[in-house]
Amino acid sequence: MTPRRLIRWKSFWFGILVLGFLGWAWAFSLQHYSAIQSNSPLGWITVAQFEGDAALLAGRDGQQWEFSTSNSEVAHDPEKYSQALTYHRALWQSVVPSRAVLVASHASLVLFFLIPWSAFLAWRWQRQRKAHRLSNEILSAVS
Repeated sequence: MTPRRLIRWKSFWFGILVLGFLGWAWAFSLQHYSAIQSNSPLGWITVAQFEGDAALLAGRDGQQWEFSTSNSEVAHDPEKYSQALTYHRALWQSVVPSRAVLVASHASLVLFFLIPWSAFLAWRWQRQRKAHRLSNEILSAVS
């Protein structure tokens, strides 16, 4: 019995899916701005991306900042798109330094995922090869 090939592992395909999502998010953030925010009586927390960076922002002061504008209304008008981009760039540059919990480039996020995922796949491959060798030794000793 030979070990399963790498392309048959669920962990391999899960990693490919995550890398695909991170690549798409990186490409999307270069041209668009997006954010998701959660508010509670204790404060707010936001995950946002813009111009290749991703940020985790938080605040307890009750102030909320509006980071989302419908892309459909500015996508077809270059002047509105330019104004929206300028507004969001200024907002990003003013809010991120004062409220950031974590700011990372998308390239860093890809590496933060790729390195442990690759190490996990290598470890699992070695483990399966070792189990395969042991089973072959046991079978040859029995025969």
